[in-house]
Amino acid sequence: MEETLSGLPSTAVFADDICVTGKDKSTHLSNLKAVLQRLKENGLRINWSKCKFFKDSVTYLGYKIDKFGLHTDDKKIEAIVAAPPPTNVSQLKSFMGLVNFYAKFCKNMSDILNPMYNLLKKNVKWNWDEKCMNAFIKIKKVLSSSPVLAHYDPNLPLILAVDSSPYGLGAVLLQRGADGAERPVCCASRTLAPAERNYAQIDKEALAIVFGVTKHHQYLYGRHFILRSDHRALSYIFGKNR
Repeated sequence: MEETLSGLPSTAVFADDICVTGKDKSTHLSNLKAVLQRLKENGLRINWSKCKFFKDSVTYLGYKIDKFGLHTDDKKIEAIVAAPPPTNVSQLKSFMGLVNFYAKFCKNMSDILNPMYNLLKKNVKWNWDEKCMNAFIKIKKVLSSSPVLAHYDPNLPLILAVDSSPYGLGAVLLQRGADGAERPVCCASRTLAPAERNYAQIDKEALAIVFGVTKHHQYLYGRHFILRSDHRALSYIFGKNR
């Protein structure tokens, strides 16, 4: 299906699910006609009873999508909030899978989940302590009030904000609108490897830059962007014009 509909504007395909968008009604109708024509040319039919047309928002691949941006799916968040505390590694892995699906909505997820990540290490005895419980409760609250991620606009200025902690790295890609407001496009984080935790703080901050640029390479490559870090020594090394 992806090959069949390749090249059509504002059209996303996953398996046999097709999502067609447009900046206004006429553009959307034009894009929809192009998709239907391509399907007809290839002898494909669709089940009209399963189709939804001209919706202000749709739920697609676990996300709610509308003109404002990308939202978490209410049903998936309800499942996360309703999940009981895990009692073994298998249950913990299942819960971590649920929350990591929405990692792009949380700038410091690796830090929050660190106590639970420790229980997944080899030869670690299961001990669901207070730190794990606090992390479990906190990630539910964070995802329940997660921000709307803006649709990426190649014409808007980009800001990459990075940071590090004793346990992980974080990066947020933002874009600045015409009104001067900055809205997140994507968040990312990862835990530090044991050796990386021994790095000096300036090296951790530099590593956060490498991580942020690499993670958001598809947005940043070939673009001028603002790099934002609160580490003064590192800012001095880079200088204003570097």
